[in-house]
Amino acid sequence: DLFISDPFDFILRFYLPLALTPLVTLLAQPIGAAAMSRMPRAFDSLAVWPAFHGLVFLTRALGLAFNEVVVALIGTPGGVRALRSFTWKLALATTVLLALVSFTPLARLWFEGWCHLDPSLASLGAAALVFALLLPALNVVQSFYQGALVQRRRTRAVTESVALSLATTALGLAACVHFEVGFGLASAAAMLTLGNLAQTLWLAWRARNVFSE
Repeated sequence: DLFISDPFDFILRFYLPLALTPLVTLLAQPIGAAAMSRMPRAFDSLAVWPAFHGLVFLTRALGLAFNEVVVALIGTPGGVRALRSFTWKLALATTVLLALVSFTPLARLWFEGWCHLDPSLASLGAAALVFALLLPALNVVQSFYQGALVQRRRTRAVTESVALSLATTALGLAACVHFEVGFGLASAAAMLTLGNLAQTLWLAWRARNVFSE
């Protein structure tokens, strides 16, 4: 109805916040690289970062794709209950998947075999995976709440959550640089996880009334 009555208002209130979301998210990459370059083992961390990020993203992709499923089905009879149940199952499955890679020879197979990194760099990447174990699960839960908000056309909350995530990650990385906490790759993974946790909690809070409507 909003689109039919005022297309321009629809774009400003519904689509623009969604369009800004990936732009804000992309800012985390150069911020992370800049922080790693100022922390211990900077060159090693920057060398491993593409392979590390690629592996973590593969497990996060399941959660990212789940958002479209939530938007499409949450308004159907019994949709909320079914999606909430599936959310926790998928979150657990993605965490177990990344943990399986992290704590088994699969990590070395990825970093050394597939990405052709030196053993020392492969060990660095495998060690940092521990700090990213919650990222896939957080993405799944984010998609559940974000999909509910989008279905109700409350997209501003999505942009707010991404901005909060970026700010939390950036401030955390700044603290790591200042206090020289850990090596770069592990600190970046930990702060990225912390930022996504803040994003998830904000989405949950903003969507608290959606399921009762």
